[in-house]
Amino acid sequence: PIDGGGALVLFVEVTAGEQVERELEEQNAWLRELARRMAAVTDSAEMLTVLCSSALRHCHADGACVAQVTETHSEVLAQDGGFMGSPGMRSHLAGSLTEQAIRRREPVAASDYSTEFSERAGRLGLSTYGPMLVVPLVAHDRVLGILTVARRHGYAPFTEQERQRVGVIAVHAALVIWKARLLQEAQEATEAKGGFLMAMAHELGTPLNVISGRAAMIA
Repeated sequence: PIDGGGALVLFVEVTAGEQVERELEEQNAWLRELARRMAAVTDSAEMLTVLCSSALRHCHADGACVAQVTETHSEVLAQDGGFMGSPGMRSHLAGSLTEQAIRRREPVAASDYSTEFSERAGRLGLSTYGPMLVVPLVAHDRVLGILTVARRHGYAPFTEQERQRVGVIAVHAALVIWKARLLQEAQEATEAKGGFLMAMAHELGTPLNVISGRAAMIA
């Protein structure tokens, strides 16, 4: 505003090259921040929570969650924004947006989730959500889970840039789940090996004791 009424408006011309440069710098900045935040934690559950938080902030979402999937269900592993309940919550895949993403192996979106999936939205407590994006988490040609981001009813759909960011976050989430499963399998294998060796030691112990006893009697 200027004295005497009216307003002074300043315009700054931005060339196409400058716009691209600004967008690249912004992209690099949020990737650096994501890498820094992930490097600060070691637990897989914490990493997934960090990724949900990043999706919430940098994709301008109101809720985000990462879930692992089986043939029939999805199970929430991490979330931010109070979206889809707490870790451990399970949902049937049949008729869901998640099922579509897994079957197609590509991101799927709903412009107004509460309208397009009204029955499911009411049952899961998601009736306040509008735009929703579900991205499958794929590692080594296996669908391990999904990353879901959503906005409140009435908000604009996700832009192409935001979709790309969700895709990058989904790649990180898939690798976190994959590594966690490898670690779990290795631990289970170690425990199984230890149990086998203990059992063999017990099985061999009895006859060896008998042989030792008889050898002592003979001596």
